[in-house]
Amino acid sequence: MHGPPHLPGNYPLESWSIIDKYVRVHWINYHGFKEELKKNLSKTSAMVLLCDIHEFTNLCKKLDLSDLRDFINSFFTLMSDVLHNRGGRINKFIGDAVLAFFDCKEDTNLLDVGQELIKRYRNWFKDKGEPYVITDLTVLVGKLSSLIRGFVGNPNIYVEYSYWGPTLNLLFKESKKEDVKEGRVHVYIEENGSLQKVNEVEVP
Repeated sequence: MHGPPHLPGNYPLESWSIIDKYVRVHWINYHGFKEELKKNLSKTSAMVLLCDIHEFTNLCKKLDLSDLRDFINSFFTLMSDVLHNRGGRINKFIGDAVLAFFDCKEDTNLLDVGQELIKRYRNWFKDKGEPYVITDLTVLVGKLSSLIRGFVGNPNIYVEYSYWGPTLNLLFKESKKEDVKEGRVHVYIEENGSLQKVNEVEVP
């Protein structure tokens, strides 16, 4: 048996969306994901971590595309290394944000993970001069019990393995509030379908 067909390289940039669709469709057919889309959704609990860069929009305005590409790739590499080493599974990159999930284990301390992310980010960023503006990291963590997970999408165009649910949406909304300050880890719990902040730790 063979996986997705081999695609030659040297495609122009505008062709990558076509290539991406072509690979995904064949990969989906090969693995039978069309059937998975019909049956594999499940409810689950997980520990969630969401982090993003404060003042990233202003930073984008000051950097040329090459510097911005190097910056965001280095940022995602740093965050990925920390989260992977601490047992996290990255679900997706969203703009300048990283969404990760952890199994619900007693020895998983997301407050500690969040503090490490902020410290590592600051240490990496501290030697950057102009045109970089001062930024910091905002981290939200919480244990969510009403999550849904599984393959979702259009099998002819785009499919991903994802988590979603009402309290996860609320966590994203929390991250946009003015009182959710940068340089801090904000800790939430789920209660009766809503989110409650139970702790907020500033990282010195």
